[in-house]
Amino acid sequence: MSDKKPELLSNIKMTDFGESLDLLNTIHYHAAHAFITTDVTGEITSFNPKAEEMLGYKADELVGKETPAIFHDLDEVIARSKEFSEKLGQDIAPGFETFICHSVLNLKNEYEWIYVHKNGRRFPIQLAITAIKDDSGNIVAFLGIAQDITERKSLERQIDKKNKDLELAQSIAKIGSWTFDIEEGQTSWSKEMFNIFPENINNGEPDLEKHKSTIHSEDVDHWASVVGKCIENGEPYLMRFRTFKHVDPSQTVWVEARGEGRLKDGQVNLLSGTCQDITDLVLKEEELNNKAEALKRAERVKSEFLANMSHEIRTPMNGIIGMIDLLAETELSNDQKEMVETASVSSEALLELLTDILDLSKIEAENFELENINFNLNQLITNTCKLMEAKAKENGNDLNHVHDMKDSENLWVEGDSNRIGQILINFVSNAIKFTSNGKVKIGHEVLESNSDTTKLKIYVKDNGIGISEENQKNLFDAFKQADSSITRKFGGTGLGLTICSKIAGAMGGKVYLESKEKIGSTFFLELTLKNGTQSKTNLTTQKDNSQLAKRYPHQILLAEDNLINQKVAKLRLEKLGYTCDMVENGAEVLTQLSAKPIGYYTIILMDLQMPVMDGICATKEVIAKWGDKAPLIIALTANAFITDKENCLEIGMVDYLSKPLKKDALVEILIKYSVGTASS
Repeated sequence: MSDKKPELLSNIKMTDFGESLDLLNTIHYHAAHAFITTDVTGEITSFNPKAEEMLGYKADELVGKETPAIFHDLDEVIARSKEFSEKLGQDIAPGFETFICHSVLNLKNEYEWIYVHKNGRRFPIQLAITAIKDDSGNIVAFLGIAQDITERKSLERQIDKKNKDLELAQSIAKIGSWTFDIEEGQTSWSKEMFNIFPENINNGEPDLEKHKSTIHSEDVDHWASVVGKCIENGEPYLMRFRTFKHVDPSQTVWVEARGEGRLKDGQVNLLSGTCQDITDLVLKEEELNNKAEALKRAERVKSEFLANMSHEIRTPMNGIIGMIDLLAETELSNDQKEMVETASVSSEALLELLTDILDLSKIEAENFELENINFNLNQLITNTCKLMEAKAKENGNDLNHVHDMKDSENLWVEGDSNRIGQILINFVSNAIKFTSNGKVKIGHEVLESNSDTTKLKIYVKDNGIGISEENQKNLFDAFKQADSSITRKFGGTGLGLTICSKIAGAMGGKVYLESKEKIGSTFFLELTLKNGTQSKTNLTTQKDNSQLAKRYPHQILLAEDNLINQKVAKLRLEKLGYTCDMVENGAEVLTQLSAKPIGYYTIILMDLQMPVMDGICATKEVIAKWGDKAPLIIALTANAFITDKENCLEIGMVDYLSKPLKKDALVEILIKYSVGTASS
């Protein structure tokens, strides 16, 4: 740099300005910006140290020798001269006149330019040019003050890039951002907001009231309420509302809006948030909801069909199984007994298959319901063993109940004992089926126990043919068994274990197995049940039923429209020592009750599906007319759904008998609701 301090205004008369001139020269020398002066022709008259540093020239190289054009971009100067000519309405020649034209006209002269360093490096600057005048107002020199804005331009480019990236991200996500200055009453929108709402970006951001007018009429009150609360307390919000497309007002746009307020001195002074176009999402949700609703309707139709199918199939099966049971109780030859037993096994197998299909369908339709009753687990296992004992012996197997815990006899829990029993019967049935002249064991372990619940593992173990690892993978899948040869040899549909798995899952438990070929299998049911309370043993079926009517008297009215089922029920009751009156529909029930003294009938066995008046309507009429003095009404139906039982109980029936009508179930009902039993 030059050691000489340049005379800033050496061509101006300096009389009486000595001290001011010294101050200006000091500022000029130490300034943080480049200070460059020229005379009126453009010749450089001063070049401060900052200018030397910025451009790489020494003052001695330029002062009195060059014009500023030496470190300007000539192409830029030419372009600017054209720009300024159009702007000022006069011909501006490229060169020094381009730099000073605004200053000569007393206009603000501050623009961005490109400087060219002595080494050729180009960089942006902010240049302000001022005309220096004498006492008479004549221009005698020009002062240029330049600031290197390289860092600022870099930062601006970064900000611009980030803004463009943000715009792109908002465009892709269809999310716009906004602010609302409450104090100023002004809004600020990102570009994407104008793509979401019916506003023209050329018109600028709308005020709050104008924006409100674009909200769907059914949503605007909710929108106003939510935004109003945010203005009051600043609490964040999330809501959905509708607007419309700018290009097509008939096209609805769904918007998900988020917002929150900023507090200043305890008052909300600014709202900010985002709006997202979620139209595609809403349309997809509506499509899925419509499909779900259609699926529900289909499942309801399926459920109704299954209920009707159950009724239609169980009605004739009630006659078949009932007659077979009654026939088995008569005097028969050995050949006849064998034929009756074969018919009985076949009909029971058919009924089991029907029950499996219905269970699986109900589970898949999510129409599967569980009961919750207090029961003794040890007793349930014992009953399962007794029930399956005869079948085990047929295959030469020993069936034993293993007591692993000392307190197992006192293990009372709450749950659906029927469904748990169904799983155990399936496990035991499979164990017996695939084991010949072997051993089948059933038992349980208490895994965890506390004051509220008990976690149990119930198992059925056999030493039969076992299952290969490959076939174990599909064992709980519907309609699959180990292999086709097993199906041919042992029979079955493969539904049982699938149903067991799904029932266990519905109870919050699981089923699994351990098995090795030619060694045997162990099936496990693991679940957690609420602790129950010890109670008296339930009424048991009497072994000698021939004189049951004398011990537990009843006057019975049977409401049944099917002639075969009438005959089965009548014969079954007669075997137990009872007589009954029969009617064919609900209307005849009312007529029959009216014809008899109050209290004459103790029980009505009421079929649910009958012509003229069904069992549900008849029950309601009976209870409405006779109240507490009405006979006890027992539902008698071929429908196999728990909801049917619940519906029956809700309208005033006291219990439920499912078709095919089983002797033991009928006996238990007659004992349970006899006058003597009820009072004991």
